[in-house]
Amino acid sequence: MKNYTVYQTPLRTFTAATPGAFFSLITFFLWLPGQISAAQFDISTLKARGLHTGVAEYFSEAPRFMPGITPVSIRLNGKEQGLIPTRFGADGKLCADQELLTKLALKSVTNVMESAKDSSSCLDYEKAYPGTLITLNPNEASVEIVTLPSALDPQRLQVQGYEQGGRAALLNYDMFSIQNRFTGRTTSRAQGAFELGINLDDWVLRSRQMMTLSEGNTSNNVLYTYAQRALPTFGKTLQAGQINMNNSLFTGAPITGVQFTPTNGLFDDVNDSGVTVTGIALSTQAQVDIRQSGVLIYSTLVPAGLFTLSNIPVISRVADLVVTVTETNGQKNQFSVSSSTFGRGDGKIGPPQGLSFSFGKVREVQSPDRLPLVGMVSQGWSLSKGTSLSSGMMLAETYQALGGQVDFAPANHFLVSAGLLSSREDKEANKGTRLTLGAGYSAPYNVTFNTSLSQNSAGYRELLDTLNLRNAERSGDRKREYNTAIGWSLPHAGYLSLGYSRIQGFDPADTRQRLIGSWGKRIAATSLSVNWQRDIGQRSGNAMNGDSVFANLSVPLGGHNMNTYVRSRNNNTLSGISANGNISRDLHYSLTTERDMSDQQVNMSGGLNANLHYTQLDINGSRNGGYAQSYSTTLRGGIAAHGSGVTFSPYPIRETFGIASLSQPISGVAISTPRGQVWTDFTGQAVVPSLPPYRETRIELDSNSLPKHVDVGNGTRQLTVGFGAVPRLNFDTLSTRRALLKVTSPGGKPLPKGTLITDAQGNYISTAVEDGTLFINDIAPESQLFALTENENRQCRLTYTLPPQADLNVYYEMISAICHPQET
Repeated sequence: MKNYTVYQTPLRTFTAATPGAFFSLITFFLWLPGQISAAQFDISTLKARGLHTGVAEYFSEAPRFMPGITPVSIRLNGKEQGLIPTRFGADGKLCADQELLTKLALKSVTNVMESAKDSSSCLDYEKAYPGTLITLNPNEASVEIVTLPSALDPQRLQVQGYEQGGRAALLNYDMFSIQNRFTGRTTSRAQGAFELGINLDDWVLRSRQMMTLSEGNTSNNVLYTYAQRALPTFGKTLQAGQINMNNSLFTGAPITGVQFTPTNGLFDDVNDSGVTVTGIALSTQAQVDIRQSGVLIYSTLVPAGLFTLSNIPVISRVADLVVTVTETNGQKNQFSVSSSTFGRGDGKIGPPQGLSFSFGKVREVQSPDRLPLVGMVSQGWSLSKGTSLSSGMMLAETYQALGGQVDFAPANHFLVSAGLLSSREDKEANKGTRLTLGAGYSAPYNVTFNTSLSQNSAGYRELLDTLNLRNAERSGDRKREYNTAIGWSLPHAGYLSLGYSRIQGFDPADTRQRLIGSWGKRIAATSLSVNWQRDIGQRSGNAMNGDSVFANLSVPLGGHNMNTYVRSRNNNTLSGISANGNISRDLHYSLTTERDMSDQQVNMSGGLNANLHYTQLDINGSRNGGYAQSYSTTLRGGIAAHGSGVTFSPYPIRETFGIASLSQPISGVAISTPRGQVWTDFTGQAVVPSLPPYRETRIELDSNSLPKHVDVGNGTRQLTVGFGAVPRLNFDTLSTRRALLKVTSPGGKPLPKGTLITDAQGNYISTAVEDGTLFINDIAPESQLFALTENENRQCRLTYTLPPQADLNVYYEMISAICHPQET
């Protein structure tokens, strides 16, 4: 028989079993003072249990923690901060050391730095920072802190409580091959964009290159190779290697060097360059090549119609893009995209950029001159809530530049900016200035307006202008550049947008203009759109001037779309009809047929787009009349190598990503991520290709995609990670064998409704429902199950036969069982 000891208190009697361990007694001590003002303990009993009598005195006064470091759950101003190792003093009070303040994003106190030198001292933060209230809950192993907003460190607050670390290597690929067959001639081209990378304890290493094979000629352009690390405590980001000088004032240059920039951009979408290219393609497999400073930086295939390419990986923020659209019949259209449109036009003023610094040697530009060393520094200040100022300077061996810019928000959704740059180039004794003006406004009635103007004097030069670059336009040859765009959206009229750009050189023959407009309207499920583009003054040769128009009517039919369209360029008009839709969840098709109105020639094309769960594959083919055929294949995705193997992703893998893993090697399980749905491979792992840094993210496993015999304990993960981290997200799965038993007596009588089913130890298992039917959630061949009958609590034992292997395609198996009476 167990022995019990009774502890007497003024309010109640507490009974504990003698075999209780030390921690059970400590739990009692933590709970008890919260219920009474003072406790009296049996001293002889404490001694008998090997506990010092001082323990009773310690816990008899008030709820408190044991001295030393204890992991506790902390809430700061009502927000969970997670489980944090926290130091408590000899009196059980919280010690606010520097490590704890940093983790909680609380401002440091002078006394903290002094007490850090003495590990035995304990700072009382309530006294050090008046207005703070700290509530200790030792019985719940938690601490509640309420403090004034002024005690919070804004810089640290943005990045507190995030996961760090992790190691992995990756390869992103985007490859396509295209073959064009004309009368008596065949051309082919293969091209691939590859990004190699390593994430190593929050360091990010990346290298991107473009490889091209065309008519037997091979070329390889390495766009960049660099290492990067976020330093959120200091509000900076470090880059080293082949980088692009990042500055809001100057053009800068691609350099081999080092750069410190503010981390403002880390809290935005770090995966978006903010550079977008819009144009019109007239054939179903038009090829778009984008060059900057003579270097091919992006290439892809687009279908007919208006196309918008986002997140273009530019190598300079202020060098223009040259876009070439090559149709399947060989015709080319070329236009430029001004650098003044890069990431602009949101009509909002952001935080000042802070201190930026870059230094290195200009790299890999096509110039016969010796490439110089260059340094650049800039600083931003917030003058008021709606005004910011930035200034900076750039120094090279024979080049100097100074500049400043003011951003002003006179009203909500209205931004005005003005900048002045001055340059001096020693080799040819050029001196000049550039004036820039810009405005963005989001007006009522869904009207948006953006405009920018830059004016150069004759002697103004950018750094790259002084290097005699081959195949690159000189910014100094421009006299004036103007861009404007307006958009208007009304419920009954649809959406209308117009854009105009003009580049005027000091030579009047170098003036170029581009207009682009679009209108779209949705009527019920039907949508109508018209897109128009005009290029004026583009140079002769491969470039084509004139008008391009594309009008489209789209009508949904079930899970498919039918489109009727007309497209025209320079009085050459074609009309057609197309259909597209999903064959399955991961397989998309498109079919098109069109007629050339001038010669009545018929063109046909078709394509398949497949998400193969571990890569993406596009296959397209077209036939233009009887003289031209075109075939293309595109393959894209990512590969991650990590501590548990190699895992494939259908999407490119970004700077911050994760590895999801099931506790069992089950393939084909869908997981929802910020980038899209991914699937586990045969090892039960999947790549989470993109995680936004310093933001809470939700990753969710689709339980419907699990095999019917598998359950998941918790299919949702919420996490916040730092830039460059590679977290592991583990999902515990459990294989169960469910069975629906039809139980009868040896004479064939169904088990009575409501009969309890237990195991050999008397634990409850299930309850019989109608006609002796009962459900067992996890049954095994060796399970011993008993039914408690109403006849004097007599038991009967269930006997049944399970197939050797469970049927994995059903949620539960149908089993017949007989209950044989037994004596209790």
